[in-house]
Amino acid sequence: MKTFEQIISIFVFTIFLSCSKSFKQNITFKSPKNSVTEKIDSIVIHKMNEYDIPGLSLGFIQNDSITYTKGYGIISVKSNKKVTENTVFHAASISKLFTASAIIQLVEKKKLSLDDNLLKVVPELNYSDKKVENITIKHLLNHTSGIPDIYNYNWENNNQSDKSLEEYVLSLNLKLDFAPSTDFSYSNLAYDILGHVIAKISNSTFEDYVKKIFWIHLEW
Repeated sequence: MKTFEQIISIFVFTIFLSCSKSFKQNITFKSPKNSVTEKIDSIVIHKMNEYDIPGLSLGFIQNDSITYTKGYGIISVKSNKKVTENTVFHAASISKLFTASAIIQLVEKKKLSLDDNLLKVVPELNYSDKKVENITIKHLLNHTSGIPDIYNYNWENNNQSDKSLEEYVLSLNLKLDFAPSTDFSYSNLAYDILGHVIAKISNSTFEDYVKKIFWIHLEW
């Protein structure tokens, strides 16, 4: 069984993996006494300094109740605005967990098969590479489709319309880096396409379907 310190350290290390390497963190803190909150602060701040993490927030849930929340550091290396327990972070690749789970639920409901050809499911996709015709849903899930990653995310130009995912996916002209199943390469774009698959099969938007099956209730 992992100790409390190990659990906190693993959590903070996962944050480190996505941080900028050009930032230097140096938060001062006192040696912890006996309280749990002081121990948490000590572990988190030590790891933030060790891995140069600009900022993070965390929370603990016990028996369906939030028992502890706190923000640490700054929101951006370009500003000194502090992180709080209410700071909203970009979900980023955490959304892949929900995407993959939604696909598997559709498979379990026999509305989809992992071996289904992508173009059978989404025949309206545009492509100029014949290798695209061999892509399956499974290839998209396990990053072996050959679809390249995205390098310009355009965070500042986010599209909030219900049709944004569909419009984006159908605007693509797919070209592969390698033939499906011959190599492995992490692809955010492949998961964008899976999101469109989910929306099309469920006759819903990706967001609404994921909220429905995971009972996620958001309050803005």
